[in-house]
Amino acid sequence: MFAFLALIIAGLFLQDSVVNADLFKEDNLHYVLTRLDKLEQKVESLQVENNKLQIVDKKLKEENEILKEENRRIRSRLRTIEKQNAMQTSYFGSKLQTTHEHNEEIQRYTHKLHNTKEHKTKVVDDIAKENYHYKRLLIGNTTPVPTVTAPKVAFAVQLTKEITKLGTHQIIEYDKVLLNDGNGYDVRHGHFTAPIKGVYLLSVIVYTDRHNDIHLDLVKNGQLITSVYANGATDNASSTIVFPILLQQGDMVWLRTHQGDEGKVLVGVSQFMLNAFTGALLYAL
Repeated sequence: MFAFLALIIAGLFLQDSVVNADLFKEDNLHYVLTRLDKLEQKVESLQVENNKLQIVDKKLKEENEILKEENRRIRSRLRTIEKQNAMQTSYFGSKLQTTHEHNEEIQRYTHKLHNTKEHKTKVVDDIAKENYHYKRLLIGNTTPVPTVTAPKVAFAVQLTKEITKLGTHQIIEYDKVLLNDGNGYDVRHGHFTAPIKGVYLLSVIVYTDRHNDIHLDLVKNGQLITSVYANGATDNASSTIVFPILLQQGDMVWLRTHQGDEGKVLVGVSQFMLNAFTGALLYAL
């Protein structure tokens, strides 16, 4: 009986040992497989890094080759420049030396020439010839130079009679002539005609009563030059313009009604220069 129990116990013990051994083997195998997976992942990661490093290394090598080629070109260029500088230095050095020698030779010859009798005689003869030439010029140039005198041109006219109803582009005929040197102003038609080509100084004065306004155009040969405007909305008002203008011989200038001012009144009195037109020749051309 005891022997049978011992056999049963021994069998149970062996069975347990086999089971534990099998479990131990399974655990070790799982551990090994896990380690292998991690190692494979590490290898793959290292391979990726290695590929990246190879690409970078290739780019660096290419850039290095480019830099080497550029360095070779720079060195070649520097050698060429050094040769050119050496040649120029040699050429200009010899040239300066030759020029200096020529200058010294010229100075020696000039000094020698000035000390010779022949040179002194030649100088005296040249001075005598020049004096004779100048005397002939002075004697021969006795014809008086004609003096050109520009005509005196100036005019000043004013309006003494009121124009009660202005027409379209009506010419303003200033009826009182205060000055008309050169007879350039035509009182019958209100035109000033330039007797010669030149720059003239013109001035225009316009005046209007309270609650009225007036707008006149200054024209040359029918073309508008400028306008002058006086606005008497709150009180009597006047406006003046003065400016130079280039006129050809025969050009005509005059004042006329501005478009839109038809039917308005232009004041004129004999005691005051309210509405006036003046001009003078500054210089002839």
